[in-house]
Amino acid sequence: MHTIKVSGDLVLEVHLGDSGDHALLKLRSRAAEADGETGAGVVVIWPAEIRPLIGALAEAAGLVAEEAAYAIKWG
Repeated sequence: MHTIKVSGDLVLEVHLGDSGDHALLKLRSRAAEADGETGAGVVVIWPAEIRPLIGALAEAAGLVAEEAAYAIKWG
């Protein structure tokens, strides 16, 4: 698993697939998990976090693409 910091609150977790599984991305809000201010599965993204989130998603896409390329090359 790779963790990419989006902001002081948000983190993007990249779980690469193992033995044929698909990659999985999880966006987590540390504050919401700690204080329970949102329902399960809900992450609030503030306007100031949008650009950093786009950057984190691009980084995650690179990690997933690397893993896919490795799987194709080495089976």
